[in-house]
Amino acid sequence: MSKKSLAEMMGKSASKVEGGKQLGMADLQELLGVDIPEMPRNRVGRVRLIKALNKRFGAGFRSIPGLTNIIKEFDEDAEMEVLMGKIRNVKPEKR
Repeated sequence: MSKKSLAEMMGKSASKVEGGKQLGMADLQELLGVDIPEMPRNRVGRVRLIKALNKRFGAGFRSIPGLTNIIKEFDEDAEMEVLMGKIRNVKPEKR
């Protein structure tokens, strides 16, 4: 028995990967369906994302070509959120 292709696993989202386009966070709802957890852009959200992908695609989900980009995009978004939070917390110094 051969391994399932990305097209078989993800349905119509696979055509994006085969066509050269990368999957991203926008495609997450379609991939996970109803089981999408709330994912704040921080470490907790990253753990929830990884658990949801593991639940949907199994233990070897990191070897699926389109899914590595989703985790990378989430990490970039989370890093930007942390940076924006730090910028918002800067208070002007009173003299």
